[in-house]
Amino acid sequence: MPVTPPTNSPRRLLLVCYDPKELEALLSHLDGAAQRPIPRSRFPLTEGALDGLPIAVTRIPFGDDPALLQTVMRELLSVAAPRRVISLGTAMACASDLEIGDMVCSRGAHQRGRAVQFGTWLEDDLLRAAPHDLRIRPGRSVTARAFVSSSAERDAHLAGCPQADIIEMEDFHVASLAAEFGAEFASVRSVTDRGDFIDHMSRRALAAEALVRLLRRTLRQQRMASSLTVVDNPPTRELGYRIVLSAASSPVSLPDAVRWSRRILSLFGLADVVPDGARIDLALTARPPALPVGLATASGQSKATAREGLWSLVHDPVTHHTRLEVSESAFHAGSLEPVDTRKLLQELPVELVALAPAEARAYAWPVISSFHIQGLNSISAEPEEGLMAATTISEFRANGLTVRDAGEARCWIYRSANASADSYFHPPYPLPARTVEDVPPGTFLIASGLGPAIDPSAAGGESANLLLLGDEQGGRLIQLLDDLCAERFRPDDLFRYDGLAARLDDSTVALSRLDRRRLLTGHGLNSLRYDPAVLRSIYSQEYDRFLADYFCAGRRPGAPKASHLLMTSRGCGYHCSFCCSGGMQPFAALDIDLLVGMLGEIVEMDRPASGEYVDVYLLDSYFNRNPERIVQLAARLETEGLLEPFQFFVRHNGLQAFLRRRSEDGLPPVVNDRLVAAYRTLGVGEVVMGVDAYTDGSIRALKTNFNQLLQKGESARPVYTFSDIAAVLAALESAGLDSRCFLLVYNPFAGDLDRIRTFYNLIRLALDAPGFMIDSSSSDRVNELKPFPGAPLTLLAERVPGLVQGERFDYETPLGRLEDLLDLEMFGSRRRSPESMRQFAARAAAARLRLAARLSDGFAAAAAHGPAEAEELRAATHAFCQEEAAISPRLVGLEDPASTAELATAVDRLSGASGHEPAPGLHGHERLYRAMRSWNLARRASPATRPGSPTRSEPSE
Repeated sequence: MPVTPPTNSPRRLLLVCYDPKELEALLSHLDGAAQRPIPRSRFPLTEGALDGLPIAVTRIPFGDDPALLQTVMRELLSVAAPRRVISLGTAMACASDLEIGDMVCSRGAHQRGRAVQFGTWLEDDLLRAAPHDLRIRPGRSVTARAFVSSSAERDAHLAGCPQADIIEMEDFHVASLAAEFGAEFASVRSVTDRGDFIDHMSRRALAAEALVRLLRRTLRQQRMASSLTVVDNPPTRELGYRIVLSAASSPVSLPDAVRWSRRILSLFGLADVVPDGARIDLALTARPPALPVGLATASGQSKATAREGLWSLVHDPVTHHTRLEVSESAFHAGSLEPVDTRKLLQELPVELVALAPAEARAYAWPVISSFHIQGLNSISAEPEEGLMAATTISEFRANGLTVRDAGEARCWIYRSANASADSYFHPPYPLPARTVEDVPPGTFLIASGLGPAIDPSAAGGESANLLLLGDEQGGRLIQLLDDLCAERFRPDDLFRYDGLAARLDDSTVALSRLDRRRLLTGHGLNSLRYDPAVLRSIYSQEYDRFLADYFCAGRRPGAPKASHLLMTSRGCGYHCSFCCSGGMQPFAALDIDLLVGMLGEIVEMDRPASGEYVDVYLLDSYFNRNPERIVQLAARLETEGLLEPFQFFVRHNGLQAFLRRRSEDGLPPVVNDRLVAAYRTLGVGEVVMGVDAYTDGSIRALKTNFNQLLQKGESARPVYTFSDIAAVLAALESAGLDSRCFLLVYNPFAGDLDRIRTFYNLIRLALDAPGFMIDSSSSDRVNELKPFPGAPLTLLAERVPGLVQGERFDYETPLGRLEDLLDLEMFGSRRRSPESMRQFAARAAAARLRLAARLSDGFAAAAAHGPAEAEELRAATHAFCQEEAAISPRLVGLEDPASTAELATAVDRLSGASGHEPAPGLHGHERLYRAMRSWNLARRASPATRPGSPTRSEPSE
């Protein structure tokens, strides 16, 4: 969001320049500019924001009149009171290695035997931010009083400081005064000449633009440091290298490159040879590979070996740069045998070879002038990636970039929440800014977000030119495109950026540390611009209709004047085993002040009259991580009169925040009444909760930190218990609030006993809280547990042959898939009237009778079961009889007497058939813990495990 600092804002960054071209270039990029005079100066102080950061800018006199320069500078420092001062200007080159157009970041200036030292606080950021086509280095300067135009003058100045790299006219004076006023100082100078005034004058405009470009990139780099953080990416942990992969005879897509690199790294055991972050070149060749003639490496040392006609390998033992050529036909035919590269290299002597020259081949990306940005993957109540795409639109526009309709843009940027099997760039529903169905030829395609991070080999990225793992905001994507689209670049230029896969040409792909992602910090999230008009433009009217149907409880009469979908946090507070977003996506929330400001902007934009209202859907994957957030929000909106214009809906909430005390401490759970009251204040009629499991065993298996499960198994503490769920839903019911939850079915690790317990616990909730329901209609397969790519549960399931079948789990239990028998959709509606409660009871009775029949059939076929299956069947039958004894009295008067009698008969019959009680300790998730024990044993036995670090295949939390 552009920031206009108040005129009395102290201790900011002050930029001083000397040439009118420099000032003109700076002011052309300044937002919210306001001016005020500086005593004794011809030039005002201009205050505003440069790329979102508050700064002050002015021009001061040249150094040919030191007294005037010092007088103006004193006045300026008194008025601006900066914490840091950056001097931007031009210079004459003295050092022989400097060329016209190079930049020098000075470390000090000399004048007539005196010296002043500069801080180096800007130096690292300058070097990191410099475009790859710009040469910049540290140096020292001499401050002269006049333009130096002869070698004799130059030598005279250098006599007192022969190590000086440049000559300029101001820095000694400005730095000395900055130190006097307690401000840090830095200087960046563009070389325009070697003592030729005509050269200087002809270069000064170009120099000014280059200086401003470098400054903006440096400030963006500093902002990125506070806005973005590097986060491990567990699903791609084995790709922690800087890889260039090429193929001889076929185009290479980004997913191809990821898959092929994984196979080659595994086939040759390169993880045991090459340290993280090293460079690996992989070439699939049409000719039979052989050791290259005239080996050369960066260090001049080499170990090289080959298997005739199949592969050749060159390894630099100092830099670890590894080059591997593999027969393309043998690779694709699967005829290559695994290679113990570590052993081979241990047996090879080190050879002295030629030093490799700098990489010669360069690549080009198009200069992009217009962008189309989107991010919705599906119509659901969780369009986080779409709303993040809206902040990207605002950031691009704030940086002077043009965002257009899809048909008019040269680059498409699509965020994805899912590692999709369908193209990221062909959404199955209308988008407001997508007027063309097909991608125009020549469009540069970028996919970012959680989807590419989860699985960069997913088919959704087949047509992409660039996969950006994580977030593109905070200046990250702008910086990358500004760098790589400006000039031809080499792989090492691209490798400055972690967490990306990039197509260099049709047959060459670069993978830069796919084991790392860049994600927004809490500060970064709150620094984005959340423009309600831009947010509104992301989703279509079809989306409005979906939201209106999905959130229908407690609606005000009449149609809303407008509707808005606002993201109030991102990431997740859970670490669910079935999902990547918790363990992979750190939680961050928007400040309450920012939320209130956004709502105020909506009122200004939509101007609802008396009696009119606006729908606001607050998207928050864990709105109540800090329960005080919603309590404070409700209080603020009530105080500021912002409740009446809005009807609020929230999706979704974490159960834990509704609890002051959990049941697992041995006492009954206690509900957070202040939080419930805050929902009442906001007028929220329905609390949609991220509850997916209803027995303590399933809650532990699906919702608990997966690393805790690996370490503790069934002794791990579940994040909440069924008693907690029941207490919270009862409290919401008492407050007049409806509740909606979810139910994950088809869990391949759950047994029949757990499925039966789940069914009866849901009946209890339905009877105690008539306003409770399971979301069964918001989207297809909404409640089906799926092998989500990269999720810990999926990584575990993949170790069991045949368990994962495409996008579903395939498994068998003694009783078959009980979910299909139990009519779980009966929980998909509320029971507010006596008639609806009776209908529910009738469906529940019919399902219980079907369950009893299935159990009887199971005993009739007992001979077909092994001992373990027979014991599981007895446990399930015993649980059924226990549950019936507990629930039957509660249904008296609701269900048909004939059904009651028939169920009682079935219970008596099954009680006799089940025989003895099941063995102590038998539970429904034994398969899960067996698989976990196997995983832990395999991890401990793996020779590739590095001391003190997790195994590359270890799942995330």
